[in-house]
Amino acid sequence: MVGIQELREKAIEHSRIKYPSDLDSHMLRVKREGYIEGYIEGYLEGREEVNKEIVQYALSNNKSIEDIVAFTGLSYEEVERLSKIS
Repeated sequence: MVGIQELREKAIEHSRIKYPSDLDSHMLRVKREGYIEGYIEGYLEGREEVNKEIVQYALSNNKSIEDIVAFTGLSYEEVERLSKIS
């Protein structure tokens, strides 16, 4: 699983490519910070969507929550929560 710090470092590298200019510029720092936060948020939302699809697919194939927890590494509570999202 990718950690927040690892995501942040990756987003910083991407932002340097996307906004390659004066590092001291206040506007540039604001843009980079927004880019980094958006990158992390998008990653986490995508991961949430994938987990939801996995949980719903497994449940539709008569897998127990315990089996889903064992296979995905998600907590029991997380599996229950994802199973209720439509």
